[in-house]
Amino acid sequence: MNQKMKKSNEFIRRCFELSYEFHEKLEIEINEPFNAKTLQLRKNLTLEECHETLTAINNHDNLELADGIADLIYVLAGNLVSFSNFNFNAEDFSKNDSQSTPNTTKETTKKIIEKLLLNINKIFEQLNFNDNTKDQIFTISCDFLKKIFLILDSINYPLLASVEEVHRSNMTKLWPVEDKHCLALLSQSKEDSKKVAFRHSKDRNHKVCYRISDGKAVKPPNFSKPNLIYFADIINSW
Repeated sequence: MNQKMKKSNEFIRRCFELSYEFHEKLEIEINEPFNAKTLQLRKNLTLEECHETLTAINNHDNLELADGIADLIYVLAGNLVSFSNFNFNAEDFSKNDSQSTPNTTKETTKKIIEKLLLNINKIFEQLNFNDNTKDQIFTISCDFLKKIFLILDSINYPLLASVEEVHRSNMTKLWPVEDKHCLALLSQSKEDSKKVAFRHSKDRNHKVCYRISDGKAVKPPNFSKPNLIYFADIINSW
């Protein structure tokens, strides 16, 4: 395995660890038995981030692009957390190492990313619940994580740092542990109180608010947005 592949695998490992911490803290599915409901949630999350990132490219909105790339990486790592007992000592996530990654310059980066996004968007739109879908999600998610890292690392974009900032932000999705405080915050949000529910976080020092329909975690009004201006400024130079 060459040095570039080692770096990309370490990147995937770190993204997995961050997403695992988030899933564990909020008691979201970790290595769950494959089921249609969780598949639909992971599919929806992936498509949502793909669409938002493609929109950012089309609108020349580099702040949203920085956010979209980091969010999508976080979601794809979450796919691995949800559905696979990800073994870092195995080579499964490196099985496509022989695939070539396109030569990248700052001028061509957005076009290459757009092509990758359109491809993963098409694949996820066509996913159906069957015996092969779990392996498909694993392969597709790892392949994109690897390629996006190699592309952006080649132009010295600090991709992992942007994902870590999104992780910091995501960890503020926890709600207060007291019911009265949760209800007070909920009244300040745009969420319909009849369509959400609460559960304890793993440490039982917080609550997690989630949509009843699909289980997606809901942000509290005091959620801390990621600060990605630094990364947007870098993209401005492309």
